[in-house]
Amino acid sequence: AYTNPKALAALSALGFETTPGSKIMKTTTNIELVHNNKQLNAMHLDPTPVNPGALQPVCASCQSAGTFKTTAAIDADHKVGARFFLCASCSEAFDSGGHVSVPADTRLAVAASPLDDPTFVDPALGDILLTDVNEKIVETDIAGELGVTSLQTTNDLPNWPVAGIVFGPNSRLFVCLYVRRSKTDAYTKVIFLVYTGSPHTYLCQKTMTSILPERSNIPQTLRAEVHGRSFPSLNVSHGHFADMNLLGSNFFSTLGATLTADYKQLRVTISVA
Repeated sequence: AYTNPKALAALSALGFETTPGSKIMKTTTNIELVHNNKQLNAMHLDPTPVNPGALQPVCASCQSAGTFKTTAAIDADHKVGARFFLCASCSEAFDSGGHVSVPADTRLAVAASPLDDPTFVDPALGDILLTDVNEKIVETDIAGELGVTSLQTTNDLPNWPVAGIVFGPNSRLFVCLYVRRSKTDAYTKVIFLVYTGSPHTYLCQKTMTSILPERSNIPQTLRAEVHGRSFPSLNVSHGHFADMNLLGSNFFSTLGATLTADYKQLRVTISVA
């Protein structure tokens, strides 16, 4: 259920009768406006996967040539009813020409395809409260223990396994991985907090700015090369961890990587087959 006032206002503009306390309910094929558990109005959505031949073959966000699927029913101006498409690789939303990105916080009503996983956790909704580590600590204490300079570019090639540290009284796991946008770019040394409680991997805006071309817009999701391996979904950090780079469980599942933490020696190792 959503109570976003902009979305409610958009529904009202379309002729939906909204009252204080109204909620937007999303189902597989409908957006329903509900007040006191009574449906006031509904809008039908088409959940049929889209033929990607009608769209640009490459996603403007992650550069993936994967299938575009599913329709979204709210655009960047909070107007409900416009037809948008989701990239199957990074879940970014675009218009039928593949040009206009729809910010994650406006995608309040997305019709689920029958193939969509109902347990999927939206990367824009997850949040982690970190009170013991922040950007300054990462760039000084943690970078010093790792023996690197945060966000420094390098022409060195990444090596596996990757060695990291167990840091502080709360035993935070940190590693430095090399990240680049394309194979023609130099690598950037990025310090990640390893947090497998998150299903997604995130880069803070400062890191995104470092690895993207100058004056580039910051996408919601970025495809990049992480330590020599293609990785399709680096999301923008937000909320209480907005200044941190987070290595989530999808990094390990995507690469088939193994994480080993030695809490006695305070060392971390990430290896790949």
